[in-house]
Amino acid sequence: MINAFSQVGNIAGSYVWSLPANGYRGSYAITLAMFGATIFGCFLFRVMLNRLNRELEQQEVAYNGLGEDVADPNDEKLQLAKGFRYLT
Repeated sequence: MINAFSQVGNIAGSYVWSLPANGYRGSYAITLAMFGATIFGCFLFRVMLNRLNRELEQQEVAYNGLGEDVADPNDEKLQLAKGFRYLT
């Protein structure tokens, strides 16, 4: 998916940089807007990973602190909870 979406810029780039009106102002505006969208996407991804890390920590604490009665040992997230954390 990452490789597929990374090539979309190559398709649009050939049309964006040949805008005749206002020289390159419109092209640079589009480029800056895409940089902003990329920064926002990276921030959103970081927030999602931090949330997943908190959930994993809560499950690990619940499983270790209160025993097996609280947490289901067959839960997929619980299998990752044994010290696993996403890097942010």
